[in-house]
Formats: sequence, C-alpha cells, structure tokens
Amino acid sequence: MKIKKKIWMIAVAITIFTVLLSVTVSAETVSGACGENLTWELTSDGELVISGTGSMADYSATTAPWKDYNDKITKVVVEEGVTALWTNSRSQPFNGITQRFTVSLPSTLKKIDRDFNSCTNLTAVTFSENGVLEKVDGWAFSGCSSLESAVFPNNAKTKFHDGSFNNCYALTSVVLGDETEKLDGRVFNNCRALTEIVIPASVVQVGNSLDVQGAAF
Repeated sequence: MKIKKKIWMIAVAITIFTVLLSVTVSAETVSGACGENLTWELTSDGELVISGTGSMADYSATTAPWKDYNDKITKVVVEEGVTALWTNSRSQPFNGITQRFTVSLPSTLKKIDRDFNSCTNLTAVTFSENGVLEKVDGWAFSGCSSLESAVFPNNAKTKFHDGSFNNCYALTSVVLGDETEKLDGRVFNNCRALTEIVIPASVVQVGNSLDVQGAAF
C-alpha cells in the first residue's frame, strides 16, 4: 500500500513539473540589442517590440537578430523614441517574416527607407495619430503584395517618393496625413484594388503620382 502511495506521489510530482515546464516555455520571451540605444523583444504571442531611442542598426532578412523567429512574428510594434529603422539606409529587416503581420509605428519616426520593401506578408501599417514623418522613400512598400491598408500621421509634412506603393496589389485604403506635402511619380503604381484616395489640400506637388497603371481609378 505504501509503495502504491509513493508511486502515486511521484506521478503527481511529475505531472506538476510538466505543467510548470509548459508554462515557462509558453511564457518565454527572447530579446536583444538592435542598435546603439535600441532593443528588441519577441513576446510569446508573436509581438516583436522595438524600443529605445534613435536609429536601428542596418539588417537584412538574413542578418536581423530575430531571423530565427520569423515564423513566430505576427505584429511589429515600434515604440515612441525610435527615429529610424536603419542607419545607412537600404536596410530590409522585416522581409523575412513568414506569417501575416501588421506594423505599428511611432510619432517619432522621421523617415521610412526600404524598411518594408518586399514584405509580402505585411497586411496593415498604422502610425500614432500625430507625427514628424518627413519622407517615405521610393519603393518603401513596393512589393508588399498583401498590404491592405496604410494610415499615416497627421501634422507631418510627409513627402512620398517614386513608387512608394508599387505593386501593392491588395491595397484598398490609404489615409494620408492632413499636412502631406508631396506625392511623387507613380506612388500608387499597380495598386489594382485601390479605387479612391483623398489628396489633402496641403499637397503642393503631385507629379504623375496618379498615373497608377493597373489601378481601379
């Protein structure tokens, strides 16, 4: 009888240990540095959080410090204080993400280079309501074939350069900030699902950005 009781207690202990171990694993986060004053953290629910101040270091899909977890990321959150997602430009740190994901950007972000170029699984981009975004580079979101919506900050004198949304086939909604200054050549080229866009009165240069070959309007 004592032997049976002992075996039962061991079994209970193993069960408890297994449960505790599973909780530890499910709650695990991974983190590290991604710039002189920036850090990254991937939570257990797939949220990649970039925080700190200043610019992120330059990465590609194969050198990004979260590259081993690209199949876990479902949301990228860049917190207030971050001013750029690159140091020397032409950085593409997110196009290795294999899950459909969204991006939330801070009011402190000043420029978007090709940070999201060819992110084929990116579905939505949002900014904090007000911001200082000065420039969206040519081809910034080019090739984001799953991108459905993009909302840019108000009170920012943003300039959109050539081909910013080139080949964003699924794009249906773009909200430009009410202080947007410039829409350069063919910003919305081949955005086949985009049927309407409101151009703010603040825009002083449109160029041929409404020459949107393949678009529905």
